Amino acid sequence: MRAEVQPWNDIRVTVEIVDEGTGVTGLTVTCHIKRTSDGQWLQDGGGWGASIDTLDMSEVDSTNLPGLYGFTIGSDDQDAENGHYIVLIRETTYALREHLRIVQAISAEDQRILFSLRHCMRFIPTAWDATTKQPTSGSLFLYENDTFYDADTVPDGTGAYKEIVMEASFTSGQLDVYGVKTG
Repeated sequence: MRAEVQPWNDIRVTVEIVDEGTGVTGLTVTCHIKRTSDGQWLQDGGGWGASIDTLDMSEVDSTNLPGLYGFTIGSDDQDAENGHYIVLIRETTYALREHLRIVQAISAEDQRILFSLRHCMRFIPTAWDATTKQPTSGSLFLYENDTFYDADTVPDGTGAYKEIVMEASFTSGQLDVYGVKTG
């Protein structure tokens, strides 16, 4: 998962797809955008709703910036006070599945910094290597702050503590996150 800090009034999702050093054009790239403050998903055509929806990303400039795809959240759907988002980007030809966390940098009212270091994560293993006894897969719980982290004493992924749950694998000391399990 990569993370970006973006201005509150210009939230853009971008991904670059390159094959052997050359940007690839003509692909169908989609994304899903979840607002973390209330768990709502951006809907195709605008607005927020409880169900996940697929959004089409478009080529930014296939001639001058081949392989760069983007999606901009419409101004009516940007939220100056609750502008933290989790994005899942997909493309099937190159088996792309990328997660992106977007945090707004500035509030509309007082220009304050909203990026918080208080977000907490918890990894709960579901499978272990029989030889090394190390976890190999599990669930990664991402919480809005340490209060929700501390309160969720029995993580179950219900969303009661505003948690986002992602599937994860653990190999050679590296944690790979590859799928949102709850929404």
